[in-house]
Amino acid sequence: MKKLSVAVASIMLTMFVFNANAQLKKVAVISIYGNKKLGNSGGSASLGGGASIGNLNNLMLSDSAYNLIGIVERFATLITSDLLKEFPFPFVPKDTVINNPGYKTLIEESKHFSKSSYEGKNPSVQVAKGYIPLAANGFLDDDTKAIKKAFEFLPADVDGVLIAYLDFDLQNSGTSAFGVSSKKGFALANIKIFNKEGKRIFKLKETEKSKGSITTVMGMMTEPKKVIPLINEAAERLFETLLKEMPRSINKLAKKIDAQKED
Repeated sequence: MKKLSVAVASIMLTMFVFNANAQLKKVAVISIYGNKKLGNSGGSASLGGGASIGNLNNLMLSDSAYNLIGIVERFATLITSDLLKEFPFPFVPKDTVINNPGYKTLIEESKHFSKSSYEGKNPSVQVAKGYIPLAANGFLDDDTKAIKKAFEFLPADVDGVLIAYLDFDLQNSGTSAFGVSSKKGFALANIKIFNKEGKRIFKLKETEKSKGSITTVMGMMTEPKKVIPLINEAAERLFETLLKEMPRSINKLAKKIDAQKED
């Protein structure tokens, strides 16, 4: 009962903060995707007996076996089925957004992506079904033109758009000795809401790492095929964290909302 009371109080406070500061009536999800390239890239050794992270990136971008679309689709389902209901305002149905003739034209305003990105021809990004990728990296790196253009075809009562994306990485775990070290898989989620002026007014960022790890010797991974299972493990732990922490995170971050502030 005590936990229920705390949860109810948290939701009520979140609603108050959003209504007072953000004043959002309705929001539309306009992009959900995952960046396939690992964040920690580099190296130039051959793939003979192992793989550097830089060469692993090349392999992941070219080999269909290194496919992250399953993770991206689970992320999209988590957002639409579970996380959106935690916000104290309604969301436009997905079909209303992606089936609008103006939706796909947003890609023309993107700084980083092109039509090939959502047609599955861009190996560096994997997009949730029906969506297009739009950058929301922060400060001057957002697809601001596309974000602002979205409001031209969305229903008149929509005053916010949401972009969600995943990043993946391999990072050192523990200490290294004699050139031997271990790396864990990392998965990071960003969920951001922008207003009609293209300003970020909400940001949620969570990250998780895998329990398992992969051994590297002099910067070379001995079993590169284990990378995708590690990334999957990190992603599953990330999704559990998002489900558990979302109400608390919204309440905490809502207090920091500044309609004029970008990343």
